Amino acid sequence: MKTLIKSMGVLMVLLLISLVLAGCSGAVGPQGAQGPAGPQGEQGPVGPQGEQGLQGIQGLTGAQGPQGEQGLQGEPGQTAEIVVCSYTTNSTVYYVVCSASVNQTLVFIGSCFPANESVVITICDQNYVLTGDTSNECGGIIAVAMIRYLPMAQYNDFISHYAGRVASVKAWVDYVTVDGRVVSGTLLASWPLYINPS
Repeated sequence: MKTLIKSMGVLMVLLLISLVLAGCSGAVGPQGAQGPAGPQGEQGPVGPQGEQGLQGIQGLTGAQGPQGEQGLQGEPGQTAEIVVCSYTTNSTVYYVVCSASVNQTLVFIGSCFPANESVVITICDQNYVLTGDTSNECGGIIAVAMIRYLPMAQYNDFISHYAGRVASVKAWVDYVTVDGRVVSGTLLASWPLYINPS
């Protein structure tokens, strides 16, 4: 019994000490100031690229701009012409021909050539010279020739290629001739002529 009373006494003493200690504890003090920020960490790796977005709608077409000024009109081109004619015996009435024989007298009549200019008449792709004339002040020419009167070598070459075919009669200015052929010049007019085979 005495032991129990002693034990309870000890407990009471401990309880009183705990209460005294608890009463002596002060209130919680104010929170201290925030410390300085720490150093920034290393940047992380770049993430993967996202998918490309959808293409936007095409915008409206802009209004058409004003029309520019019209340029200057060019000079008119050369309009020279030449026709091949023939005539009957004892007549000076010419008629236009598109076919002829090599023994037929041909009259070459032209217009709108440069005034007072030397004009030469050739035939075929070899440009063999048939005849020529100097244009008058109105640009007109008239010249006479016969295919038979070509130099022999030229005549034989011409017949071998153009008998029964169409040859080109041409009129040139500012020309250069070599061995009876025009090798350069300004072609101003032409005429088709069918060569009747003999």
